[in-house]
Amino acid sequence: MCDSLLALLVSEANDRTIVDPDGNVDGDSFLYATLDFFSTWAESDSVDTAEFGRRSRIAWDRLLALPNPAFELGLPTLPTSPTDPMSSRPVPKPQDVSEATWDELMEHLDGLVGLKDVKRQVRADVAGKRVDAERVRRLLPIVSPSLHMVFSGNPGTGKTTVARILAGLYFQAGILTKGHLLEVGPGDLLGRWQGENRQRAQEIIERALGGVLLVDEAYTLAGTDRGPTEFQQEVIDVLVKGMEDHRHDLVVILTGYAAPMDRLLAANPGLESRIGERIEFPDYSTPELLEILDGLCGEYQMVLPEESTSELGTMLDALPRNERFGNARLIRNVFEDLVANLNLRISDAPLSEMATSVLNGITIEDVLSVRDDIVTGRASVKRHPLGFVP
Repeated sequence: MCDSLLALLVSEANDRTIVDPDGNVDGDSFLYATLDFFSTWAESDSVDTAEFGRRSRIAWDRLLALPNPAFELGLPTLPTSPTDPMSSRPVPKPQDVSEATWDELMEHLDGLVGLKDVKRQVRADVAGKRVDAERVRRLLPIVSPSLHMVFSGNPGTGKTTVARILAGLYFQAGILTKGHLLEVGPGDLLGRWQGENRQRAQEIIERALGGVLLVDEAYTLAGTDRGPTEFQQEVIDVLVKGMEDHRHDLVVILTGYAAPMDRLLAANPGLESRIGERIEFPDYSTPELLEILDGLCGEYQMVLPEESTSELGTMLDALPRNERFGNARLIRNVFEDLVANLNLRISDAPLSEMATSVLNGITIEDVLSVRDDIVTGRASVKRHPLGFVP
């Protein structure tokens, strides 16, 4: 492997750390995994460094999905039980959405920007489930007994928001006994020691009963091209059993990119057979993204001049709509950055004497300062919200 590729790989390993079996932060685990992942491919005479970097990131994402990277790499394995009773991560808590009325939930759904086909499918799904619930009450057979769903699409396309609305609608319709949404990722389902996976997955299912269990990035449970690890398969098996045993009072929604979700379902017929419906979430168009930004500006009373909106539109038009495109997440991040640049630009002036139009006025200068983050894709990266809840 040439020096430049090795340097790039080491840089990536140093930037992204992982906890080794002894509890120490260890970037080498990623290095070992990526070297193994590309050992054959990287020996070719012509290697594109950009492509190598992209595949390095893919390898890292796959490594994170493993319950025990050290075990997978043939390094010392994780303990079979926790060495510290407090070492187990707490199971996430559900979000209660039972207080919203049917009309409020439908108004929220209708008020979402874009997603015309998604809204149509959700309305049809809820209507069908309401009628099926009445048929079940009368001991009549139903055509589509499965409540479970797949939401596929790129990040920031509204999958979690729609799942939250569905949880409330199902509760209001009497389909589910509790109005809550429990959102988890593969990292929440996979344990930190051998044998914890089944326990954690079962506990999460029990906590989600009566509501909706949203498994984000579920495709990572499929593992690599060689298939899921023993631990990932164990989690899948627990999920499938829970979906079947509690099919009348639990909705499991699996979310992720379209193609990887196809592979997950194709590799697990038992999982695929329990999915009642699949909804595709498309990328937002540039006008829709600007509408989302306009809504954020209105909510926080920020003023975005037409010149600035036009410049942002030009930047967004130039972005490829692929798996790295952040959609609404991108816009939320851009909005945060615009406000941060505005704050920095005016902070040295006498704020108490400043006109409100200046205090909350985003200028073309603020917009141009975020150009690099938009063009390079940094603005699409998931963040913890700062200063406001999106």
